[in-house]
Amino acid sequence: RGGGGSSGGGPELRSASHLSPSTRAKTNERNGRQSPYWTPDATRETQDRPKGDDPFAEEGGSGHDGRAPGRQPPSPSKQRVVANGIDNVTFWTPELRLQEERPRARAVSPSAFVDRDAAKGPEGPDLDGGGGGGGGGGLGGARAGTSRGKKPGRLTARDVLMMEAAKERVHGPHHLEVAAVLTSLASAQGGLGDNAGRRGLLERALRIKDRALGPDHAEVAVALASLAGALGDEAEDRKRRRELLERALEIVEHAPGGGDSDGGATASVREELAAACLALGEAGRAEALLRQALEAQELALGPDHADVACTLSALAAALAAGGRHSEARELHGRALDIRERRYGAEHLEVGRSLAGLAESSVALGRQGEARGLWQRVLAIFERELGPEHFEVAKLLNNLGSTLLALGEAPEARDCLERSLSMMERERGRQHLEVASVLTNLAEALGALGGHGRARELLEEALSVKEQALGSEHPRTAATAAALGVALTAGGGAGAEDMGRAETLLRRAMRVQERCLGPDNLEVARTLANFANVLGFQGRLAEKRQALERALSIRRSVLGPEHLEVAATLNGLGVALSALGDRPGAQKALEESLRIRRRELGGAHPETAASLANLGGLLGAAGERAKAGELLQDALRIFERTLGAEHPHAAAVRRNLELFALSDV
Repeated sequence: RGGGGSSGGGPELRSASHLSPSTRAKTNERNGRQSPYWTPDATRETQDRPKGDDPFAEEGGSGHDGRAPGRQPPSPSKQRVVANGIDNVTFWTPELRLQEERPRARAVSPSAFVDRDAAKGPEGPDLDGGGGGGGGGGLGGARAGTSRGKKPGRLTARDVLMMEAAKERVHGPHHLEVAAVLTSLASAQGGLGDNAGRRGLLERALRIKDRALGPDHAEVAVALASLAGALGDEAEDRKRRRELLERALEIVEHAPGGGDSDGGATASVREELAAACLALGEAGRAEALLRQALEAQELALGPDHADVACTLSALAAALAAGGRHSEARELHGRALDIRERRYGAEHLEVGRSLAGLAESSVALGRQGEARGLWQRVLAIFERELGPEHFEVAKLLNNLGSTLLALGEAPEARDCLERSLSMMERERGRQHLEVASVLTNLAEALGALGGHGRARELLEEALSVKEQALGSEHPRTAATAAALGVALTAGGGAGAEDMGRAETLLRRAMRVQERCLGPDNLEVARTLANFANVLGFQGRLAEKRQALERALSIRRSVLGPEHLEVAATLNGLGVALSALGDRPGAQKALEESLRIRRRELGGAHPETAASLANLGGLLGAAGERAKAGELLQDALRIFERTLGAEHPHAAAVRRNLELFALSDV
């Protein structure tokens, strides 16, 4: 684990729902309830990223780490090229894999920061910040319980309506007592699933407080934050949430007795605002706000307080959203250390930190480690929340994406279909979290040969994200890139599909470069897949340039021995061979083979892919004996791991036959 000798950690999952720091404070200290940050999703809004579909491919791997051990490559997509004058040797370029969802990096959920009067409502929150009951503390207040349905001694929506009518008769429609009842009624409506009704009631409460108390009163800040929490996931709602919280922060910073001296109200609003910024892709602004909040909390509460752990997790999410996974890992490790000391090894809060570590492992290419962490977190959440809980569905999404990265496509499909069924039942088909699962499920189906269905799911996911986030959000761009990859998968893509694929991938790169920076890993992954599309179109010089840039980014961020580096070298070797640069191609393919042998072993399909490509290059250059040895090794691996009838095995046999014929 990170910080103070711990290792592992990573971004708060983007698809995770985060409960608000503003509601976590003293209640968690007293009763050991889960602290509000974070519950996992399945990212990749891990995130969404396109991947190569074929072990012969330029682009490596699934998920976040390139080619991970155990990956079962799907069917290849062939492309004939002329190498050193021999026109009958088939080199291979990939069937591009569908992009995987990276989980969305929401550090906190604005919905949890609600008016303290809402604690009178009959419902506690559901763990996903956007919907569910708004009951909970206001500035540093305590949150109500988490179960749904009426509890003994608590008010129903009908009770609150009667109270509202009575208050209006006594005080008039603009009295503060009416505002308090409206807030409680909003909580009840949210608990019943009527978020539109909840929002309208909170709008009325805000207008009353603004009129009665003035625009700079602390109670107005509470009402602003409550309304921000009731807004949905659509792009306009996200922008308005940020505006409301900016105003709330200005109020509490300048209120008498405000500021950061208690590590409370102001820090809480900063965290809520950071979540809103992160949801809009503004990772830099989120980081600045969270560092301010963390500094105030550590000074006021001490470095081992539960609130500090929550803010550390939120800050890790912001850093991960900007591609700074090593720094995020350290912060997740610090948060985990605090939570394990306070709650024990099996608490929900510990599960949330473990999920952060799992996402970090994915981002840093440690898929096997990530699978073990996801399974541990899933066991904690199923025991504490029940096997049908929405947060369990999010975890299944994350586990499914990791299984894809490990080449376990059938198991991933089953996991993701279970997640989709649970999410659809809870939130409907148009929910943003459902779009995340659709993206991952599309990848699994593509890996199993269902390319048409995969494209349909990605079209649907892209539509949901464009409506919820806008077309310029990194998560939307990632799904657009995934669709671009899918349009070229399976072979037989026409000129129209190729043109659209190029447009989608260019759009994704533009958004990623603007939001994440030109040297981010997401940019490198999109570049590698874009290079494949260029190769399909015969634009080999442009393909080489794209791969060389992707290689430079990956070496810089991941180091020279990473599997994603090996995948890019493999693709670059194929491109250089097609351009007639045999020495350059051989050097790249030999380096790719060396890394894969060391990281994956000598019997892995990815190792076989490098063997086959290098064997094809040497055979085309006339080195028949050496080429035959490499191709025979590749064939044995493919037949043992994928089966004798798999297209990869058939491709190698065909090349062996071609070389044998050329010798005759």
